[in-house]
Amino acid sequence: LRGSALFNNHVSRQLHRLLPGLPPHCGHNRRRADARDPDFPRTAVAWNARTAMISFATTGPEDNVPRFILRPGRAPLTQHWMQGGQLAGPSLTPQAGLDLRADGVMVFSAAMKPGAQDVFKSGQKEFVADLWKGNVVEWFLGNPKTGRYLEVHLAPTGRWWSCLFASIRVREVPEGRPLPLSVIHHRRDKSGKRWEASVQVPASVLGKLLGVSSVMELRTNFAAVVYPVTGNPLYFSRAQLPGPKPNFHQPDAWLPLGV
Repeated sequence: LRGSALFNNHVSRQLHRLLPGLPPHCGHNRRRADARDPDFPRTAVAWNARTAMISFATTGPEDNVPRFILRPGRAPLTQHWMQGGQLAGPSLTPQAGLDLRADGVMVFSAAMKPGAQDVFKSGQKEFVADLWKGNVVEWFLGNPKTGRYLEVHLAPTGRWWSCLFASIRVREVPEGRPLPLSVIHHRRDKSGKRWEASVQVPASVLGKLLGVSSVMELRTNFAAVVYPVTGNPLYFSRAQLPGPKPNFHQPDAWLPLGV
């Protein structure tokens, strides 16, 4: 039955039972909502049986392109590029989110389970490049018209990094540069089993850096690299990224912003 209309309707009914806050146009009610109002935004609910994850994507009436909706909180990322067939369990799955506050500040937040190698040392240098060589959550924000984009890293070691790119993988400053007027927060629980962090930066600053009058003109994505105790690194992304090898630098596949 998997993949059939009967199975999909069953999954949709279960989603609405488990998540009563879903709008009525999700899942099996989507067709009826669209018939009532063809301009109503549509929310697609996808169930990934391999990873046992639910993903949501909202499309606008003007282009039917999936959008990332700015809101508080975080959501699990989806594993990509299976290395050696290794699946990440829920405890190893990182989370990320993006919100635009009422005061005009954009907040990128991340969370994951720290590894034994993720040791925070007092007095350490906090702004460090090459964090992708260890556990890290990444945020991408780009201008689709110019190809210019920003990359931000948050790591459970308490370090962070940011860099502007003139085009794909072409850094404007080789070692990167801290974001102006940004505030960075890192926090671990007492057991050391949970790390959370955030970057707060005015949307006006991001707009100036990326050459737009409004951040709503930009595209975004979250990604992560997780190094398990044994085996190959695990790769995660919010957007569906094509290609046989890990590659987060694919601006055309990133998601337009929505509210």
